[in-house]
Order: sequence, then C-alpha cells, then structure tokens
Amino acid sequence: RTGVLVGGVVEDAGPDPDCFVEFCKSEEGINSNACNNGNIRLFNVNESESLGPYMARYLGAKFYRGEQYYLQIDSHSEFVHAWDEKLIKMVEDA
Repeated sequence: RTGVLVGGVVEDAGPDPDCFVEFCKSEEGINSNACNNGNIRLFNVNESESLGPYMARYLGAKFYRGEQYYLQIDSHSEFVHAWDEKLIKMVEDA
C-alpha cells in the first residue's frame, strides 16, 4: 500500500546509529520517498533524558492524527510481505 502508510519513530539518541538517518540513506528509504513526503513522524530524545519504554509508547501514541488504522510496535519486529493488507483484512473480517 505504497504511500498510505504513515509511521512514527520515537528514538533515544545514544551510541547506536540513528535508525531514521540510516533508513533515509538506504535504497528502500530513497525509493519510498517516505523521508521527504511527511509519512514519517520523528521524535528524538537524548538517551540520558529517556524515561523508558512506557514513556516512549506514550509519546508514540501522540503521533496519531486520526488515521483509519493505528498500530504501535517496537523496533524488534519483522514483517511478512503485504503485512498491512493482511492485517487490515483480519480487522475487517472480525
């Protein structure tokens, strides 16, 4: 569903590479144009000021802008091909 998905990233800036920057430099990031078209909402917090996963989830929920579907995951998730279409079908079939 190219162009439909909107994502948000709550990232604590620590010693690890900046995943937003790395994605935007990648072939997938460049081809999707998601970094330039407003489909990614970003909130960076310094690692020393991070208040843990509960606060990160709260901040992530603040990205919601009335989209028809909303899903919050953590960074260790993997997806199958067409996962969004499959998930929407499961919601509609329920």
